[in-house]
Amino acid sequence: MLAQSQVLQPNLFIFSGDGAKITYSSKEQSHLDFEDSEGGKTSFSGNEIRVENTSLGKLVTVTLDLTTDAGSTSLTLLIPRIRLTGLGSTPQPIQTVAIKADRRGPNAGHDAIVEIYKLQGTAESR
Repeated sequence: MLAQSQVLQPNLFIFSGDGAKITYSSKEQSHLDFEDSEGGKTSFSGNEIRVENTSLGKLVTVTLDLTTDAGSTSLTLLIPRIRLTGLGSTPQPIQTVAIKADRRGPNAGHDAIVEIYKLQGTAESR
């Protein structure tokens, strides 16, 4: 059993806001669920999820849509640096953002239509 003062890294994040719901788990095999305001729900796991460590925290990116001639749509979730104390059984409230970038049309590599989701949720260790 872990000591009460032990610091844990959270591995389960549940967010909602601005019409979006995102659940991200980094335990064992990574898994991310994204649901938008139109009711579209998409799930990703393993190498479909790209994680980049930055000074702000982890940037977790998935490709929502990809076509060879029309461009792509991606979603990037910022997981801020956070540590849990104790057993981690109590979810800790956090706020963050996710960015949906739609790169379509003849300038797909240069211009993007960006939608920013302001999210509130919890982080915990399971």
